[in-house]
Amino acid sequence: MNRRFLQRGGLTLTDILHHTGEQEIGDKSASSAGVGMLSQRMDIDESTFVSKVKELVHTRITTEIVRKLLEDELGDQPTGDLMDRVMDKSTRGDIGSVLCFRTTLDRPIVGVGAPASFVMPEVARRLGAELVLPHDLEVGNAVGAVCSKVTEVISANVTHASNYNYVANIPFMGTLQYPYYESAISSIKRSLERFVVDKVAKEGGMNIRVQYSVKDFIALEGRWGWWDGQVGRQMKNAEVTVRAVGDPTFR
Repeated sequence: MNRRFLQRGGLTLTDILHHTGEQEIGDKSASSAGVGMLSQRMDIDESTFVSKVKELVHTRITTEIVRKLLEDELGDQPTGDLMDRVMDKSTRGDIGSVLCFRTTLDRPIVGVGAPASFVMPEVARRLGAELVLPHDLEVGNAVGAVCSKVTEVISANVTHASNYNYVANIPFMGTLQYPYYESAISSIKRSLERFVVDKVAKEGGMNIRVQYSVKDFIALEGRWGWWDGQVGRQMKNAEVTVRAVGDPTFR
């Protein structure tokens, strides 16, 4: 470090498991040093820090599984603080309030990756699902990288101009103006869809599916203080994300 060879470091889940002794792969001194450094910065003891990291990992993985399944079955999901709270309550696995949510899957989940056998049992418990831990799961991600879906994602923004038109900022097209918010959103969706579908097709993707996500942000324009529709105007901004997913071509 004194020679400035190391510019930046990070603490991984594997480091946490090395520190606790749950996994033993080489020298764990660097892992324990990282745990000690970050727990000190957060002003908590190492045991509490480890517990917090594990809880964060369990909740994040569970949440991502639930979100993915909801999008696959129901399409675009609402966004915002309320939705985040519902997801949080349904994936944390703790029962500490009058209103509780339970998530149950009707099919098994498969754990792959070196930490899977230490992490996924709790995830499966929260989802009420059967857990499958295959042989050689440690290298499962390498196999998955070869067999995974072909995916392209791109986003664009809609903002409002001083003349009350709506401006679509599309990365590969520049800016375009529209008189109505809905027409700007529709145009962005069509343009982004063509872009990502072409990219996936060129990369060998087949049976291409497209998903859309629109996050609205409301801006209120008018005089300061109390105002109504006669002296102010509600303007919408948005972030539009389009994802194309195709099956890989095996030759």
